[in-house]
Amino acid sequence: MAIQSAQIVPLNTAKWMIVEDQGRAAEQAVAQTAKARWTWIPKIPLEQKHLSLLWLMPHAAVPTASKLSHCIPDLPSECKFCYTLSESNIAGNGAGIREDTSGPIFKVDLRAVVTGLDGKRLNGLAMFLRWKSAVIARILRDFYYSYSMTKAPHKFEKRWLAVSNRWYHFDPGNDELDGKISFRNESQQVAGHLHHIIQYHQKSATDDDTNAPAAPANPPTDPETRGQIEGLLAANDNDTLEKLLRNRIEFGTAGLRARMEAGYSRLNRLTVITASQGLAAYVAKAVDGAQQRGVVVGHDHRHNSAAFARLTARAFLDRGFHVYLYPGLGLTPEVPFAVKRLGAACGVMITASHNPKDDNGYKVYWENGAQICPPVDEAIAQSIGENQLMEPQSWDEDGVEADPNVEDVTQKMMDAYFEAAAGGLAADREANSRTELRYVYTPMHGVGAPFAARMLAAFGLPQFVPVPEQMSPDPDFPSVAFPNPEEKGALDMAKAVADAQGVGLVLANDPDADRFAAAEKQPDGSWLAFTGDQLGTIFAAAVLAMARSAGIPDERVAMVNSTVSSRMLSAIAQAEGFRYTDTLTGFKYMANELLALQRQGFFVGFGYEEAIGYMIHDHVLDKDGVTALAVFVQLAAQLRAQGKSVAEYLEEQYARYGYFVSANSYFVCPDPVKTDRIFTRIRYGPDEEQTDVQRFEFVRSEYGDTLKYPRTIGGFPVSYIRDLTTGFEMRDVDKVPAETPLRVTLEECRPTFPVSAGSHMVTFETRNGGRLTMRTSGTEPKLKYYLEVRNQDNDRAAATRDLEAMVSAVASELVQAAENGL
Repeated sequence: MAIQSAQIVPLNTAKWMIVEDQGRAAEQAVAQTAKARWTWIPKIPLEQKHLSLLWLMPHAAVPTASKLSHCIPDLPSECKFCYTLSESNIAGNGAGIREDTSGPIFKVDLRAVVTGLDGKRLNGLAMFLRWKSAVIARILRDFYYSYSMTKAPHKFEKRWLAVSNRWYHFDPGNDELDGKISFRNESQQVAGHLHHIIQYHQKSATDDDTNAPAAPANPPTDPETRGQIEGLLAANDNDTLEKLLRNRIEFGTAGLRARMEAGYSRLNRLTVITASQGLAAYVAKAVDGAQQRGVVVGHDHRHNSAAFARLTARAFLDRGFHVYLYPGLGLTPEVPFAVKRLGAACGVMITASHNPKDDNGYKVYWENGAQICPPVDEAIAQSIGENQLMEPQSWDEDGVEADPNVEDVTQKMMDAYFEAAAGGLAADREANSRTELRYVYTPMHGVGAPFAARMLAAFGLPQFVPVPEQMSPDPDFPSVAFPNPEEKGALDMAKAVADAQGVGLVLANDPDADRFAAAEKQPDGSWLAFTGDQLGTIFAAAVLAMARSAGIPDERVAMVNSTVSSRMLSAIAQAEGFRYTDTLTGFKYMANELLALQRQGFFVGFGYEEAIGYMIHDHVLDKDGVTALAVFVQLAAQLRAQGKSVAEYLEEQYARYGYFVSANSYFVCPDPVKTDRIFTRIRYGPDEEQTDVQRFEFVRSEYGDTLKYPRTIGGFPVSYIRDLTTGFEMRDVDKVPAETPLRVTLEECRPTFPVSAGSHMVTFETRNGGRLTMRTSGTEPKLKYYLEVRNQDNDRAAATRDLEAMVSAVASELVQAAENGL
């Protein structure tokens, strides 16, 4: 069979195309494109590199040296090339290859030292070597290859290589590629930093294909996503192909979240499998006894959630893990509860919470039952990145539930979940059962209804009046524009049911039941939708009362909220004497902070974030909308018995601790460059001379920059600045003389919270009691702001006026919404 040399195609001329891993068609296709579906061109510094391709193969598959030579035509003149074919002694002393089954293993080592190439030619050469791999794969039955680049031939990291579904450890030692390769008993164990493993299912090595092995019965493909790519190819829609295929989905806020469609940047079967393989690899390495301790896997009702959960379970099974599975529809809190209760190594919940219907997510919990946070999340992201280009070990989701290493824990864990919540939080079941309180409930087309009903029964509380159109799980969320109880209009249908039934209280969970919302009818007939911070204040006061009833001293109670949530919790703590702290945004920080306080002897009382997320008991180290629902109904029943409404209870807190009014909102900004420009202007002032507010000048010699934050917001003096992007925090900045540059050292302005240059987050406090935090979202193209004004004298009119002035200043002075088209 004559093999022609490949044409080296520069990156800027290549086109997206689908490449089938089948014989000559693959050889020709790879020769035509540097962006084939199963290839990756890394960024290579323009210096001498050692490029190597390493194959391991069974004895029967190895051709003669002459045939192998026939298949390797001359390389471009810029490289020197050599190959070796050697048989190792099966009884050797470690210098060769050991195999505990049958026959020796051969090693083929091809390497090229490349100098003097520009970027395009170097990438082209890399593609050329890949094309040769396809040629040799035509000669082998099962072919895996590892492709690595290092600055010198000796500097190889330990890695794992696969041969015929067995894994071999490669430890190069000091002799370039002539290292030690030894068999490892653990089936399908992968570790280290393997850049690439790609499996080809090729025909026989000879020209006569009569005895060629059959094609795989279950080829790795997803007809739906494949059809999307084929349609885009047929339409020559390269712009969309670039968006879908160019970048890979990033492991971000507690995991993955993206639109469900084809492409490496989206959530689909391929990206779920590769993420699971990377996660399993890291957990196996980082957690003692991980395989035996197992992983908990659950899912909600969204499109593809059940399939994604089974594929996740399969990836962990392939790695030798025991899997605790919730096979049916579940709420998000069930996974962190089970991780903690079972002592599992980690947990994965497939959900996109209250995102639009076309989204889905992959939420990860660590062995302590809390969401992952730095540095664990960064290490997992690295492991996923290293495994993303590895061929999925299994696309087969069928039969997962019947696997002997899979345990359905639904009944056991849910019984324990309801018992733990009611046992720790139900104040008086008999009194609860006597209440005449009526209320409407909606799960927003999500999974919450049966869990809410059972939790209310566990507390002895009466059942809810349902919203019939929204009670059944429906992944299309047909009756709401956006399935988030916070959104304007989301509770309209529930309010209509309440009005028709003469009910004065409306309650809701978001679709995965980890958030909780409430609205109460006022004497004038209007509805008061409580904000996330108002509910946080209500819960904090109720939890403190419950702790006191249990005989827990105030000084032993601990509560936390996120730094973008209301300072009212801090004011309550200061007045009552319990321990309070704030954290970075997200329950991954709050839960871990509460765990740290618990280890110091504190009673874990309460944690919340303004985005209607509440943790009221340490049995779930995450927000739990169903438990929050029951605690709220119990409180409302108690207040009704006293002749009070929930709104009146909130008013009592304002009278005691001061009035807090907030405005939280966002600007949609899908252009990251524009977002960067907005924050750059906030930090460093306008680029050109123009009318602007007065600004500070903080000179940081170590960084060689001058920060020019605004001195006022809405006319109110800025007294405190914290920038967790640039690493700056100072109090009493309004005492710095105007128009006087202030030189500051890094020690003088180092923030107490961790700094992350990869996202924007700036906080200002003003002398009128205002506090403003602006940040970018980790999951949506939004520039969010959280604004609050406190008036200690409970002067609501003054607080409201100040808030409105500052809201206007955010849009006009800081974001310049009109000028930026936001």
